[in-house]
Amino acid sequence: TPRPGESLPAIGPLAGELRVNRNAVAKAYSDLEGLGVIEMQPGGGYFLKENAAFTLRRERLAAKLGLAARIHRHQADMHVVLY
Repeated sequence: TPRPGESLPAIGPLAGELRVNRNAVAKAYSDLEGLGVIEMQPGGGYFLKENAAFTLRRERLAAKLGLAARIHRHQADMHVVLY
């Protein structure tokens, strides 16, 4: 498990190890970079950012809250339909 500041495996070798398409790994890295979890350093590869654990916890919480809100809206819609 990489620690903040440590480099992540290069896309090609990681794709080979996981037996997935390189594009899938590149997309995952891009998504993580967009969330602020990792950063790309030109010529140096990808690195785990210092605030990665906090960012991931925040994203998980936001996802859970979003799911709860969608469930609540769905239940409210069903309530209206049933009555």
